[in-house]
Amino acid sequence: MEDIVDSWRKEIEVNVDFAAFRLNNGFAVGYGLDYVEHWHALLTVYEIIAE
Repeated sequence: MEDIVDSWRKEIEVNVDFAAFRLNNGFAVGYGLDYVEHWHALLTVYEIIAE
């Protein structure tokens, strides 16, 4: 799964005025955000970390 994660991950430099939370090594899911068309209907935001 790590190869799939690495193939989709893109990093760019951005200026952020306010950050509600910081992701460690995963993807944000829930509250409309999905990962592989899953978990978008969660009522809060979670971080999925690949094993």
